[in-house]
Amino acid sequence: WVYDHFHTVPEPTQEVTYEAWTLMAALAVATDTIRLGQMCTCNGYRPPPYLAKVAASIDVISGGRLEMGIGGGWYEHEFNAYGYPFPKPSERLGQLDEAVQIMIKMWTEEEASFVGKYFSIDGAICQPKPAQNPYIPIWVAGGGEQLTLRTAARYANYTNFGSNPVQFAHKRDVLEGHCERVGRDPGEITMSAN
Repeated sequence: WVYDHFHTVPEPTQEVTYEAWTLMAALAVATDTIRLGQMCTCNGYRPPPYLAKVAASIDVISGGRLEMGIGGGWYEHEFNAYGYPFPKPSERLGQLDEAVQIMIKMWTEEEASFVGKYFSIDGAICQPKPAQNPYIPIWVAGGGEQLTLRTAARYANYTNFGSNPVQFAHKRDVLEGHCERVGRDPGEITMSAN
């Protein structure tokens, strides 16, 4: 697992920090059995159709060993340092939800189209398709109870939230409530904490 930051956190230093997706491409050819992932990709740093294409390529290069970790982004200093807009949380999380939908469409459809509030694609082709079927496992990272966990309930294979057992249990209950509302078995989602 690598992390998707352009410099060190929580304080920027001159310590070497490799770009996550470049590093995973290198690891894909330098290894044979390990799973590759990020905890987690910042949705705001790359356009979703581009990220879907990059992820599919690395999944094929690795022989189907990629995990797609994604979150709304939180490190305002880094957004500002690299010239990325840092919208309010509800917008970042709305973008996250649409990005996950776009990725799934691009990984499963021959020509993907999507019109959302934040992103649109029209006949986007993603070849090669991911090696994994039906698509790359998705980790939705973050514990935002209204938006992030609702996105996880809809699309995630895995989640990562909570830093202690009490907080984890609460977030689990919230996620299960969202699953019930969208008609999904929460047992389909592996929940983890770091």
